[in-house]
Amino acid sequence: MKIKDLSKKYRVRKLSFNSIEEVYHLCSKNTMYYEYCPPFITMEGVKEDMEALPPGKTYEDKYFIGYYEKETLIAIMDLIAGYPNDSTSYIDLFMMNVSLQGKGIGTTIILELCDYCKAQGYERNLSSIQ
Repeated sequence: MKIKDLSKKYRVRKLSFNSIEEVYHLCSKNTMYYEYCPPFITMEGVKEDMEALPPGKTYEDKYFIGYYEKETLIAIMDLIAGYPNDSTSYIDLFMMNVSLQGKGIGTTIILELCDYCKAQGYERNLSSIQ
């Protein structure tokens, strides 16, 4: 996958441990999410999310990515390529900046991702949130 090609509208990059504080700041504002999906996010929790892999997958298959508008992180996504099978891309986590929710930005990001994955040969896109 070419991360920068996941969106035509936003800058996308793979996030590293250097981004933990930035990711924590975005996630910690989404208090309603953590009311329904505890525990509440911590810096250590962000690191654990960045390192977590499903069975049989490697870090080459994992894309913990950030979407940016100019220099502002507006969304994060944990995408696993080829999980649970080779023809599926799996979104384990997707979270928007709370101040931008309800404006269609998340929908745009997901639709662009689905189009990209389909063009790369993935037949299905799954999410851990049902």
